[in-house]
Amino acid sequence: MSKQFNKSVLLLLGLSVSLPSAAAQLTISHVVDLGGVVVQNSGFGDFVSKIYDIPPSVQIGSGDTVDMTINFVSGQTVQMSDLGQGNGSLMTAWLSQDSTLDPVNTSNFSIANAYVDWLDAGGNVIRHVYVGSDSTGESHIGVETPNFLNTGESLTFSGYHAYFEVVSLQNDPSHYSGPWLYMRADHLQITAVPEASTYAMMLAGLALIGAMSRGRKHAEA
Repeated sequence: MSKQFNKSVLLLLGLSVSLPSAAAQLTISHVVDLGGVVVQNSGFGDFVSKIYDIPPSVQIGSGDTVDMTINFVSGQTVQMSDLGQGNGSLMTAWLSQDSTLDPVNTSNFSIANAYVDWLDAGGNVIRHVYVGSDSTGESHIGVETPNFLNTGESLTFSGYHAYFEVVSLQNDPSHYSGPWLYMRADHLQITAVPEASTYAMMLAGLALIGAMSRGRKHAEA
């Protein structure tokens, strides 16, 4: 009886050790500043590529779900336009692999039930694109939405929301340091409105220039 009991206990202990860890739902919310981001042209339309850091890195593994919301600083917007020039439109909702913790370019992945929402300044969804499954690499993970604009259409947004479930991961788990904002379209325009503190500095500078000008006029008189 005691031997059978001991075997049962050992079997249960073995099962508890071998059971996979519970999948995690990662919720990421981050505000990025588009100030200073330069729109470039590669011959295939305008594009922007910018990686933002989120310290510390987040760890993602197979079975995890990622729910990510990226907002631009208040007053900042992006306008993407398909002018019918044949370049189409592309936006990625990626996280960049942290190469300080993982071997470089070991982030090949596959995801499922993926989608992207484009948001207005109030956080309301103005465009929803369901991608479903996706599989790519390297050095990132997330959703890619090609040709989400119709010909002749423009979309202006103040942030985006992405959701995906991780099916498999080459380097499992991997670490990711921040959102990688990549956008491409026939025409791409960033409106980065200065914050209130910047306006205050500008007004103070104008007031100083005005005072100096008045002082010179009085001196000349």
